[in-house]
Amino acid sequence: MNIAEMELCECKNNVQQELQELAYFKWLNAGKPEGRDIEFWCDAEREMFGMTADEHWLEIDSYFRETANLSGEAYLRYHGVD
Repeated sequence: MNIAEMELCECKNNVQQELQELAYFKWLNAGKPEGRDIEFWCDAEREMFGMTADEHWLEIDSYFRETANLSGEAYLRYHGVD
């Protein structure tokens, strides 16, 4: 794994943690309702990214691939494609 791949993994981990915390606090503030976890997760995604997480990660992946000039092989390895 090269430096750009490690930075991308770290970035994803940090954002994932922030997203979980935001969704959790939204759930707490709403009184801990059961069965609405997806709703709070989606609200947190929209607040953080202005889009869904999948759309956000496509942008991040494209940025790192272009910036770091990852070879096709390194990019595929990062995404677990053999």
